Amino acid sequence: MWPGYIVPDSTIPIALANVTKDYSDDEATLEFRHKNGNTIIIRLHPNMQTKFYMVTGKAFLNSPTQFRRLFPIDLLIVPTLGPLEENERYLEDETVRRNEVTRLANRVFHNLWLRRPGSQFDAFRELVQESWPNISIQRPEHKTSSTRDLQMLFEENRIVREVYGAGFGFQVWLQLLTQLMRADSDSVLVIDEPDIYLHPDLQRKLVKIIRDRFHQFVMATHSIEKMKASREI
Repeated sequence: MWPGYIVPDSTIPIALANVTKDYSDDEATLEFRHKNGNTIIIRLHPNMQTKFYMVTGKAFLNSPTQFRRLFPIDLLIVPTLGPLEENERYLEDETVRRNEVTRLANRVFHNLWLRRPGSQFDAFRELVQESWPNISIQRPEHKTSSTRDLQMLFEENRIVREVYGAGFGFQVWLQLLTQLMRADSDSVLVIDEPDIYLHPDLQRKLVKIIRDRFHQFVMATHSIEKMKASREI
């Protein structure tokens, strides 16, 4: 019997309702094999507890340090992104932490940057300015001292707006850059269909930024522009 764990549904950033094929009673199985010979197996089913097994030839793992030593890999998985909330309110820390890497990440964008250190925001602002000319973005803040509503302003050609008032392409671009900043060059980036809302020029820029920042990435795309850019760079 392999050593394993029961994984709480609350820690899984996807809905499990449709995780099995054609509503089968069989569990959906994910298997990851590292080049060092160690294997992770995850079994999912909407009506059963999620199970996580490790095939390592070692004793039962009881610390994150042991796990990282046996599985020396850092995955950065970019969630599906959408337009920002029209009126984003200040949320509790746990709500922000729980949603920032899920399909609800667009709903906590202001809250996320409100909490990030100033040095990280400065790096983010610089990356935005490099990739989108004539844009200067400001750190989120409360609209007034007496409200829980947040605002995040940006300036373009001397006109100041809330980021929600920008086009969907710019909104998603800000979120993509935010996600990419979660990890370093040794991480493996996994990103699925980041083409929605992005102009072809931005699609090419995204490929360049990813290739400059990561040694390895996995991207699913139907974009001819991304395919061309990947070959050209």
